[in-house]
Amino acid sequence: MIAAISGRGGVGKTTLVTAMACCASQLGLRTAVLDLDLMFGDAYGFLGVDEPQDLMRIDRVGQQDLADEDIEATAMRVAPGLTLWGPIERPECAEMMGVPVERLIAVLRTLSDLILIDTSVFWGDAVAAAVAACDRCLIVGASGPASCPSSSRAADLAGRLGLPRTKMVSVLNRFGAVGRGEEFALRFEMAMSLKNRVRIADGGPEVAELSSCGHMADLVLGGGEFARGVRTFTTETLRELGCAVQGRGDVAPREPAAKRRLRLPWGRQGGGGQ
Repeated sequence: MIAAISGRGGVGKTTLVTAMACCASQLGLRTAVLDLDLMFGDAYGFLGVDEPQDLMRIDRVGQQDLADEDIEATAMRVAPGLTLWGPIERPECAEMMGVPVERLIAVLRTLSDLILIDTSVFWGDAVAAAVAACDRCLIVGASGPASCPSSSRAADLAGRLGLPRTKMVSVLNRFGAVGRGEEFALRFEMAMSLKNRVRIADGGPEVAELSSCGHMADLVLGGGEFARGVRTFTTETLRELGCAVQGRGDVAPREPAAKRRLRLPWGRQGGGGQ
């Protein structure tokens, strides 16, 4: 499970998470994306889903556990091996989703090879639980006067939740754009004080255009610096997490240890009612 966090909005967490998800599914992993920006998340738009499903439907009054049919009903098929959950339709109910999201994560750990989690700047119980339990935490930053201190505070908060700094990665997004050159990158990495660090190249107008139109999968397959950087970072991270990546990035996914069998849309052909 990989979670992306930041100290402020607009740094590209959703772009990075959805791009990594497309890359992982193209490599053969059953990839679950969980949009925990529950109030205003828009990962579904980046992934080309026209009709988002309300994640709040997994939380039935008086129910002690999640029902299989609710997990299936809220799943949005994006591509073969790539399924999305979240956000919720009524933002004012976000604080009610802590326990249901924890239960959903527990189920997805048995059903998928990889879980990628997008988060909001303002953490509720759901985000805090996901960050505390993740195997990698990406602290994403970009340029701006508050980027370094805000990202550092986000890492400190993750640490106070019990996440070791060895599981954290500082990610400078849009490296090479105006204001995001080598000097800023060094300042950002020094402020983060993390051993694990990566720089994702700026993709320019192409990234903005394709992601806004829901063509993230096509973008990741491209030859630009952003696409190459995401593919390299994703493949290296998968190797570190124990996925068998060989040659040019062919992945042999681990067999899930699931006894629970849900009819999730890993391989179903997409239709008009995604």
